[in-house]
Amino acid sequence: MSSKAKKGKQSAKASGGNKDSWNILPWCLLSLGLVLLVISARGDLWLDEVLSMQWVRNATTPLDVLTLFRHDNNHPLNTWWLMLMGEGKSSLLYRLFSVVSGILSLGLIWKIST
Repeated sequence: MSSKAKKGKQSAKASGGNKDSWNILPWCLLSLGLVLLVISARGDLWLDEVLSMQWVRNATTPLDVLTLFRHDNNHPLNTWWLMLMGEGKSSLLYRLFSVVSGILSLGLIWKIST
C-alpha cells in the first residue's frame, strides 16, 4: 500500500468517516421517496388526470391515444394505463403506473450515483 493511501485511510479514521455508515443513507432516501410518492398519490384526480380520463372515454383503440389526442398533457403510456384500468376505479389505482415509474426512477438515480 502506498504512503498516500495509508494517509488517506488514517485521515478517514481520524475524522470519524466510515464508508459503511453511509451505505444506509441511500436506503433511507429511497424509502422516504417511496413514502412521499404513495402519500401524494392519494386523493381525488387532478384536472389533467380528469382530462386524460376524458380522452380514454373517447378513444376506441390504443392507436387513438397517439393519433387523436395531440396535446402536451397526453402521456401515451399513462393514458394506455388508464385505458387498461377502465372507469370507476380508485385514484390510487389510476396513479399506480406513475407511482411505480417514480419508484423505479428513484432506484435508477441511486444506481447511477453509486
